[in-house]
Amino acid sequence: MVKYYKADNDGNNTEMVGEELENYLADNAKVQKSLDAIIQEEEDAETGNKKFLDMGLTQAEVTAMTKYIPRKVRYDNYIAKGYTEEKASELSGYNPGESE
Repeated sequence: MVKYYKADNDGNNTEMVGEELENYLADNAKVQKSLDAIIQEEEDAETGNKKFLDMGLTQAEVTAMTKYIPRKVRYDNYIAKGYTEEKASELSGYNPGESE
């Protein structure tokens, strides 16, 4: 069985039990659900973007219609603004060397 602990300001760990544990797990489930929805939305946007491109539209046309900006373009924009490669990757979700 997994045990959950919390640390107080002094660094002491106390096991969470009962209602406190239930609230913690419920909050984590809500956060995970929100993250899953965000990830799904991004995946759907990428898929839709690709479908428009496959239909012969340019990226500029697709972006004008959908407001979707591909991760690589976001990355390049951050680099152009002077962000480090690491920060640009973190913010855009794009990692150079990986296929889009």
